[in-house]
Amino acid sequence: MSNSDAENLHLVFQYLRETNHHDACHRLERETQIFFDLPYFEGLVLAGAWNDAEWYLKGFAELDENRHSQIFFELYKIMFYEALDRSDTVKAVEILRNIRPFEAVNKEVFAEMCRLLSLDNFREHERLKDLGDMNSMRQETCREIAKLIKANPVLKDKLKFPEMEPSSPHAMIDHNIIAQEPQIENPFTDYCCFPSDSFPLPEPSASMELHGGSLVSTMDFSPKYPTVLLVGTNTGEISVWDLTARERIHHRNCEIENASEAFQMALASDPTIAANRVRWDSNGIIFGVAFSKNIVHLHNYIGRHELTKKSEIEAHVGGVNDIAFSRPHGPLYVITCGDDKTIKVWDAESTSVLQTFEGHSAPVGSVLPHSRRDRHFILSSSMDGRMKEWLYNVPNSGTDNGTDNATIGKSFCTMAYNADGTRLFICGIREDGLAYLEQWDDRKWNKVCSYVGFNSQCDGVPQFDIANSRFLAAGEEHMIKFWDMGHFDPLTTTDAEGGLPALPCVRFNKSGSLLAVSTNDNCFKVLANDDAQQLFVVGNQSNVVTGPYSEPKSKNGESPITRDAVPEELNDGSRKRKPMEVRKPCQYYSLRLPDRVAKVERMVYTFSGNGILSLNSDGVHKLWKWQKTEANKSGQATATFPPLLWTPSSGMMMNNELGNANVGAAHCCTAKNDTVLCPHLAEIHLFSI
Repeated sequence: MSNSDAENLHLVFQYLRETNHHDACHRLERETQIFFDLPYFEGLVLAGAWNDAEWYLKGFAELDENRHSQIFFELYKIMFYEALDRSDTVKAVEILRNIRPFEAVNKEVFAEMCRLLSLDNFREHERLKDLGDMNSMRQETCREIAKLIKANPVLKDKLKFPEMEPSSPHAMIDHNIIAQEPQIENPFTDYCCFPSDSFPLPEPSASMELHGGSLVSTMDFSPKYPTVLLVGTNTGEISVWDLTARERIHHRNCEIENASEAFQMALASDPTIAANRVRWDSNGIIFGVAFSKNIVHLHNYIGRHELTKKSEIEAHVGGVNDIAFSRPHGPLYVITCGDDKTIKVWDAESTSVLQTFEGHSAPVGSVLPHSRRDRHFILSSSMDGRMKEWLYNVPNSGTDNGTDNATIGKSFCTMAYNADGTRLFICGIREDGLAYLEQWDDRKWNKVCSYVGFNSQCDGVPQFDIANSRFLAAGEEHMIKFWDMGHFDPLTTTDAEGGLPALPCVRFNKSGSLLAVSTNDNCFKVLANDDAQQLFVVGNQSNVVTGPYSEPKSKNGESPITRDAVPEELNDGSRKRKPMEVRKPCQYYSLRLPDRVAKVERMVYTFSGNGILSLNSDGVHKLWKWQKTEANKSGQATATFPPLLWTPSSGMMMNNELGNANVGAAHCCTAKNDTVLCPHLAEIHLFSI
């Protein structure tokens, strides 16, 4: 690859980072192989996202090359230990097969790993008694793999991202816009405005209503999974919901482990604690919770299978009012603000405080990290209506540019940039008590425009969000109001069929196809546009799904139909269910099987519907089964979470003797008696499953 091509790719990487398209950036890194994002890879290892970590590493390193074998060995070793720790022997055996080619790397360790399969508790092994918990094991593995990568002759030269001049595509676009500003009378003439009949926002009717058990105080959609919603409540509970399945897949109460003496005294006098803010990191692997008293919790999210508490930070004296994530210099940072009038920057891994910003004269209500070109900064807003800008690694850098415009109301404001990071929007309360929604120029620190539509005095700060860099939504007067960024007047409003509080919490998913809205009765509603409606249409079932602590009834007094129940009209054997037409991309569900060894030639569902039988190009049949769990009560096939590889008790694989034949001539099928029939040329292979 020429130097000019490499420079262009680095510009693309920088642009994708600045516009928060991190998934696309990592895919391009893997495909081009010119930059290995070590902090990102370390984050995957620390979070236990093994499939993603293995996939990313294989883009740069070959399994069969000796110079990479030790890296893969360390990765598979920790995966093996974790499989044993959760008593998943099938997965442990599968991992051992993957490690087998690396046996020569460390024969003694490989032999010991084989012997561990015979132990009820692998930690009883003499050498593993002091192994520590899973988080400690991951940290040690991460350090070891990082050393190997930095010493690897292929990877070590791909770890440093070049220092970029302010000439990225993003910067060039900004430069052109700024150059044209004096010629623009209407600040929106360069916007692409659409007629209301092409309005792609969620429809003004509730697609579903979910009961969580406590009053919803904060929400955030996963940036990785568009139908996974994180919810925090006024009692400190947090939960993760799968909106496709209409069910709560994880739930945690606020459990404090290591409180200081002062914090314990505060809790003794007032034990109530609420979740003020929940936020995902940009990769959807870690999320943070800011509580109304002192602490922040960080959690690792490994899909439906695992949610683990990563760390607890006693971040501020008093309430922690906001939390955000940022990667200004590679490693993941956590930014918090609180009642003690400070903003703090934390290392997400070690949880050590890296920087404390002081300068506000009132409690700080919100923070917003941002990057422009090579300039990384944090915006903050305090309860006295002041906004400040802080630069990383520059003590006491808080500035309001010396203008009176930095005081914009009688309370703090909520802030957000659009998807490409070029426009700043703020929402708060004016001195007269009326709410406002405005666009600001964060370079000149002045107001660009105001959106009209707020008519009542507010007792709190309205919440708002942005969809598709085109639309704004804010909750006020027991309803949701929508604006097109190119028009000052509201585009439309909805009360979501009623039940909304005066200032509801609102949150779009990344694509803008779903909008979550909090309600008065310990619920939240999800509104969907045409692109997302089919995600929630399953027969004639009710749009109410119960959580573990509530038993809502439908209008006729009966319990609502759950996702796996059969609609009443289908109970009549003389009538057949009409298949749902699949016409839109949003109706397709994708799932990557955790197996990248060989190409899949054939696939078929098992007769019972709880598994898939695949025939690989190497002639090996593999049976993937979904297990009945609390999250998947039906045990049927679903794209929400991956199946497990079924292995006979003998440990043997279902192999086809190919000879010189082409595996493409083979087929696979299952019978009602749990038997696999595999016709191949003149023979039929039978396997009992």
